[in-house]
Amino acid sequence: MENAGQSVIEPKHIRVVHYYARRYVRANHTFYDDLVSAGMLALIRARNSYDAGKLRLFDAYVHVCVNRAVEREYMTLRARLALPLVLDPSYEKETHDTFDELIKGLDKGLRHIITLHYVEGLSKEEISDRLGYTRQWVSGRLKLALRILRDAHL
Repeated sequence: MENAGQSVIEPKHIRVVHYYARRYVRANHTFYDDLVSAGMLALIRARNSYDAGKLRLFDAYVHVCVNRAVEREYMTLRARLALPLVLDPSYEKETHDTFDELIKGLDKGLRHIITLHYVEGLSKEEISDRLGYTRQWVSGRLKLALRILRDAHL
């Protein structure tokens, strides 16, 4: 027998998705559609994975799942904006410097971390494991490198 909460997504659940999407975009509506999409997918996953035996109301479960998904998507989109356009692999414009020319102004350590993260696609945790530093240290170094690159190319 299917749980009653799993059978129908009600309009109030869709309003929850829009509520959390609006919370994260506030004045800048650039990400709104992307956040709503992530929230709707989370809503569907919540409906499919809801377990009434855990003594949690379906509405509360929806709030938790949607909030986490929207927040995760927002952080991903925000991080993509922090990446200088010339570091974006999909950006190909002849007038901009190549990647190697762009990062040559950084010291060797920052160049290495930028290369590991944006070229090899390693996560901060993977970089920290490989280099023997904490994830927070790697994150700080990435932020420093991006700030230097932004300041140098504005």
